[in-house]
Amino acid sequence: MRKLSFLNIIMVIIGMVSLPSLASALTSMTEDQMRNATAQAGIVATMQDRVDFNTHIKTLAYGDEDGTDGRGAFLSLNNIEFKGSVTAINPVSTTVTTEMDRYRNTMLTGLNVSMNGVVVEMEKLNIGSITVGDAPGQGKSFGSITVEGFRAEISGNIRITAHP
Repeated sequence: MRKLSFLNIIMVIIGMVSLPSLASALTSMTEDQMRNATAQAGIVATMQDRVDFNTHIKTLAYGDEDGTDGRGAFLSLNNIEFKGSVTAINPVSTTVTTEMDRYRNTMLTGLNVSMNGVVVEMEKLNIGSITVGDAPGQGKSFGSITVEGFRAEISGNIRITAHP
């Protein structure tokens, strides 16, 4: 037991002696160097195995409460059921960058999303009814939509910016 305690003390002493030498490896920057420094922020999202979804939405509506004549008008997707999963074989990375917009010849800050090997599997997507009415979820139905057995493998880069 005394040997273990002695080893711990030796390790602490070595750590204390080497700490100043590690700190001296960092060099300070001048004010001019700080002004010219640029940085990039980002997020890397990883998933363990896969993320499963089993979702039910009563009503998803898009509309205008007062419309042009004072009456509301809503397009509603009702009784939405979604069962599926998303798997990322490789990490999905997100970075914020400022790049030249080749169409407007101006610099734009945006979000870059890079993915390689994202798999989306949809066991079932069912929209029970599609309605148009005065309020969300109301009105006559145009029918329903069902998608089963959908699989997509996604790889590539996406850039999202807001244009002035």
